[in-house]
Amino acid sequence: MKQHNDFALLLSTVENLSAMGAAELIESLP
Repeated sequence: MKQHNDFALLLSTVENLSAMGAAELIESLP
């Protein structure tokens, strides 16, 4: 069960990083 929780945490972290990256990318556009 712990492995599943770790995987879910990793997945949510990746999604958050992707969202942040997309927001920064949009803000950097002229």
